[in-house]
Formats: sequence, C-alpha cells, structure tokens
Amino acid sequence: MLRPTLLLGALLLPSVVRAEAPGNVIQNGGFERLAAPQENLWDGVNSDGVLAGFRRSLEVLTERASAGALAMPMAVQWADFNGDGKPDLLVVDPVGYFRVYFNSGTKEQPKFTHNEIIPIYLSRTDRGDNFWGRDDPPDRRAPRVAAADWGRSGKIDLVVGNMVGEVYFIPNAGTPQQPVYRQPDPLARGLMPTSRDGRLWGNLLAPAAADWNRDGRLDLLLGEGTYSANAIHLLENQSVTGTPQFAADKRWSLAYGDGREHLIPTVADLNGDGHPDLIVSDRSGQVGVYFSPAAPWKPGGEVPFASYLTFGNSPKPGGQIAPCAADFNGDGLIDLLLGRDNGRVSVALNKGTATEPKFESPTDLAGEDVLGKGVRPPADWNVDDGRQDGNAFITVSVVTAQEDPKAEPPEGAACLKISYSNLAQQVFPFPAAGIPGTRRTVEMFREVTVNANSRYEFSFKTKGGGAGECSYTIAWKVDHSKGPVKVERGERGSVTKTSDSVRDEQLDRNKFSPGGGWTTVSKTFSTKLSKPGLDAVKTFNLRILLLVNIRQDGAVYLDDFQLVEKK
Repeated sequence: MLRPTLLLGALLLPSVVRAEAPGNVIQNGGFERLAAPQENLWDGVNSDGVLAGFRRSLEVLTERASAGALAMPMAVQWADFNGDGKPDLLVVDPVGYFRVYFNSGTKEQPKFTHNEIIPIYLSRTDRGDNFWGRDDPPDRRAPRVAAADWGRSGKIDLVVGNMVGEVYFIPNAGTPQQPVYRQPDPLARGLMPTSRDGRLWGNLLAPAAADWNRDGRLDLLLGEGTYSANAIHLLENQSVTGTPQFAADKRWSLAYGDGREHLIPTVADLNGDGHPDLIVSDRSGQVGVYFSPAAPWKPGGEVPFASYLTFGNSPKPGGQIAPCAADFNGDGLIDLLLGRDNGRVSVALNKGTATEPKFESPTDLAGEDVLGKGVRPPADWNVDDGRQDGNAFITVSVVTAQEDPKAEPPEGAACLKISYSNLAQQVFPFPAAGIPGTRRTVEMFREVTVNANSRYEFSFKTKGGGAGECSYTIAWKVDHSKGPVKVERGERGSVTKTSDSVRDEQLDRNKFSPGGGWTTVSKTFSTKLSKPGLDAVKTFNLRILLLVNIRQDGAVYLDDFQLVEKK
C-alpha cells in the first residue's frame, strides 16, 4: 500500500488563506495548510550544522521473541575516496543512501562541508506495483558497509551487507581520484556466498575487512543479527587477484555473541601487541572488545570476549551505534567513529595510549547546511516522494511566490512544487536519469467520501518543465454484504466464513502534461454503481492518485485541487 506521510498537525501560511471552493470535498486543495516541517537532508547536514542522514526503524525480533520496531544506526567508514592522501567519511543511512563527506581539512584536523551521494541504491528495487497494493521484494534496507582496497591498487571498493542476509561486492570501476561505483543489475548479481543449502544463514549482516589470517589478502568479517544465535563470522579470501573470492567451506565462527545481538564489528589493534582485535557493538548500545590471542590465528580458533568499552564515564554512547576504528586526528591512536540511530555521526577520541586506550564522550561531527531551508509538506495529503525506493534528491514542498518567483500560485498564497535539490557533485556526478533501476515517481494520494449515483467534476491546475509521464487516477472499490456472514466450523477447530456480497469497482487513469504556464486539468465522471444489489449504498470512499515524473533539472507545480458534485 502507499506509505502515508506523517501529518503532525496543520500550520497556516503567514499570508491570507483562501477559503475552500463551495462544495469542494478535497480539503486543503490549494496547499495553504502545512504539516510539520521536515529537514532537507540531501546535503547530509541538518539545520543544527551536524552531519545527518535519513532515519529508519525496521521490524526485528526483540528479546521477547516478538516483532518490534528498532531504530537502525548509520554505517560509517574512514577511507580516501578522492586520492588526495586524506581520509574521507563514508556514511550509509538505514534508508540506503551512500554519502561521502570529503575531508577539506587536514589529517590532523578533518573538516567537512556537505555530502556527495554515490549513485547506487541497494535497498529496494524491482517492486511490483498495482493500484490497491504492492508486492514488495525482500527488505534490503539498513545496509552496512566495509570500504577497503581489496586489489591493492589504491582504489576503494565496497562490501555491503543488508537486513535479509545478502552481501554485495561493489568494485571501484574508476580510479583512486575519480571512483565509479555501478548499480548491480539486477540486484541478484554480485551476491557473495551467504547461503547454505539455498537459504541465507543470517540477517542484518555487517561486514568488516581485515587480513585476519596474515596471508597478505583482505578477509571478510561478518557480524550477524540472527536472534539469540549471533556470532562474528570470518570468510577467508581465496583470491590472488583484486576481486575477492570466498568459499562456503572457508567460513569460521570467529567470536560468539553469547546473547548479545545485532553485532557490528570493526578491527584494530587496541592493546598494541601487533595482533588485530575485534571491536563489536550490539543492539543494547554497548561496545565490546575481543582481544586476539598472542599466538597466530588458526582456522576454527575463537577470539574470546574481554570487556566493554567506556566513553567518558558512560558504558553506552546512547542508542544503537555502528563503530568504525580509525585514527581520526592523525595522532597515531585508534579513535572510534560512531554511526548513531538518531541519524548523526560522532567521534570518540582516544586520549589514552597505544596499549591502554581511553575514549572520550562522543562528539557530533559538524558540516555546512548548504541547502538551508527545510521541506514543508502539505497537511491532509499523503505524499510518497519515492526516497524509500531510491529517488535521490527529490523534494516535495509547499512554496509561495515570495520564496519562488517562478511559482505564481493561481489561487491563494501557495502551491506545491515537485523538484530535485540542486547539489553540485564533483567526484560523483549524478546521472540525469537518477540511479539506474530505481523509482523516479512521486505519488500523491487522497481518499474522500462521495455520494453514490451522482456526477462530479475533478480538476486541478499544473505547470512546469522537464516533466515525464504524469497521470491521475480516479478509483473506487465498493463491497456491500447482502446478508450476515455465515460461520462454519470444521474439523480440528477450523473456521470458514462466507458472505453474500456484491462488489463494484472503477479504475480510471488519465495522463496530463504540465506546460510552461498554468493550465487546468479536469474530468467529469459518474459515481453510478452499476452492479445489482447496491441500492442501499448511499456513500462510499473514492481514491485519487497522482503520479509525477520529472527530470533531474525539471520542476512541476500543482495547485487548486477540487472535487465538486454537479447538481
């Protein structure tokens, strides 16, 4: 089904509000009332000047063995993405956008402005659509990422794990200075061996890269999210070339969660003995340490849990976190970058020593909010802008003539504008058609009550440029029971319910083309119910759906929606 926008109370625009047209059953058809404002986070910085991405909760199995919503943390990596010798920040939000903040400072004093979004989207694609509902594919959101130079070429490749237990290798097909990451097509390609007997053996897989067995090749560590059966798994790299290869019989349980869930690993030598250690967060918000034994690791060897880290005087930084071990300030000590479930990224600096780390309380990383003004969604409308399906940079917001001289609302003080945020990207040029294979459609949905067996005129005004296919659909589905529901009980407690009902439905789709000036789109139709047995139905719900497609440089304006009964 369409995902409704959360409407948290309507706000009035500061100008004079025009009353609804007499008899118009579409409330706020002129977009004069606003829902709660939203941050425009396409630049990766919120209005507080803090690095931030989209937040998302997913249904997971809780400690009580029941499904519940849990806020997912941002995934964080520290690597040089433009070959200038300074590490940059890669952040993947739980909706699925890969954001790179380039370091415009120094190794000792990193500085960030805004993000560039890598044009890949692995979270949800190939969705089956129909008007009344959707057949969704497996939920691939909450991606976790490991960024490393798998081929020793100076190029940073990506390994991505997801909610359903898949793992992807996304190589850098460009250069160290101009990386290119291509969208897998279809998503089924590029899967790494995370299945057993045709079934995925884990979920919420969180990758990390490290040469664990000391053979000169990067191996893959995977934190697992399976309820009450968590472990950190090690897949030994079998490849002698740049592309890693893993075999199902070369997977080892490296460390056990022992009840700790949603394990997210990172690797660093924390005690200065020359051996890599595991630093692992769990769903409780704690970060544990597994110290490697002094002896070289052998296949099947377990790394034991040692203790939890503290941050300042607290054992928990707050909420779920995803850690990344890195020397953030170039002092030779391992610091911890922390992706947070509040959408922000923090750093906990190490003020201890190379053998006895001591982490400070996390500090949010700052940036520059170059997009400034937030998004103002309209009240009473359900708007799905497509960001959950990869429609990057899309913005659906109410505007006035003072804010946008091109708007020129034909009625009232405001209209609705659908466009893409203009954010210059130097390293990752964004394709004009958006991320390949993702949805580019904005959907606006209304449901109103109408009288049966009457005539109505539906109309709205539109203008714009760069529009693709746009359409509106008027539809209803009326079910009327002519008698009571019959309940029949069968063997072993089975129950069958039947009823004598009549259904009448309509689905009328019409195209429209926004032009350079405001034009009116209208449709007169009948709500006559044609099926016998529906005489008792006096009113029913009618659904209106708008689909708007535009180019990256386009914009479509909408205003003055009316649905009026014709006497």
